[in-house]
Amino acid sequence: MFRPPVALYSQGMPGSNAAPVLVVVGPSGSGKSTVVGELVRRAAVELHPSWTDRPPREDELRPGAGHRFVDTDEFSQLQQQGRFLEVVQPFGLPYRYGLPPVRRSGTVDAIIVRAPMLVLVDRHFPANLVYQIECDAQLARQRLAKRDGSHSAPGTRLANFEKEMQLGRTLADRTFSNNAEISRVVDEVLAALGKDFC
Repeated sequence: MFRPPVALYSQGMPGSNAAPVLVVVGPSGSGKSTVVGELVRRAAVELHPSWTDRPPREDELRPGAGHRFVDTDEFSQLQQQGRFLEVVQPFGLPYRYGLPPVRRSGTVDAIIVRAPMLVLVDRHFPANLVYQIECDAQLARQRLAKRDGSHSAPGTRLANFEKEMQLGRTLADRTFSNNAEISRVVDEVLAALGKDFC
């Protein structure tokens, strides 16, 4: 069984005594970054962003966005330096994403990925707990329409919305509906964290 390098953990060897990594998934537009941003603001989780050479959207320039944005050359340099556990180029888009190591923070350590990437998470963080944030497709479409679309591909992101949501449901340990006020789903997630990471 694959074990992450010891250096990735500040609290000793990974295993049954190591706290799991919280993995937040959800289709594009589901509000997962907004929820995680609020959890970061409340100091409930420590977010470990992935890296990407995709240009950021306006709404991603805030805490909890889930990515660190660099240009193509810097991403390639970081990749050559071995700074990522894995690099993927998903959904047929021209941008790369690097899965970061998680250096244990002493609180709930969280990463944000899409459900199809969970196989990579399992490979590097076998102790993980998956929370899916989801919403109705029409609401996701409305949310995406409000974003800065100059660098986005909403058609691509919504093409497999239902399929990705169903995949997330089959893989998630908990599922949260984000169809109402954001404060409600955040409170539900906080309550779950209190049970799962006590």
